[in-house]
Amino acid sequence: MKTVKVIVIDDEFGIREGIRRVLSAANMTMPGTEESFKFEISLFETGEEGVSAIIEERFDICFLDNKLPGMSGTEVLEIISRKCVNKPLTIMITAFPSVETADAAMRNGAFGFLGKPFRPDELKEVTRTAVLKITG
Repeated sequence: MKTVKVIVIDDEFGIREGIRRVLSAANMTMPGTEESFKFEISLFETGEEGVSAIIEERFDICFLDNKLPGMSGTEVLEIISRKCVNKPLTIMITAFPSVETADAAMRNGAFGFLGKPFRPDELKEVTRTAVLKITG
């Protein structure tokens, strides 16, 4: 079983813990293979904390809220795209989707979006798609 390292950067405790709870309980087996994955999850409340962690440690997937205290999620994404050699596949989380936010996020390498509120099955599906992308 392979481990996928996930970082969650969101100022809402319930979102951070919800993602941790769902993914900690999810052992995914990829279609067409017998390869299975478990998740190691790190949680951060601010963009500044998240950026520091991503610069110091390698993560495979990042769930990143756009509306954060201090720097925004798109600012975090810009820093990651400039400073990190091993960039995590980033899924933006937002309760306020807009064309401008999507455009800025995609320009800076966001892989996808997850709208708040989201259901556990939506989280699992976007995570499965991300795992398929990073495992090739």
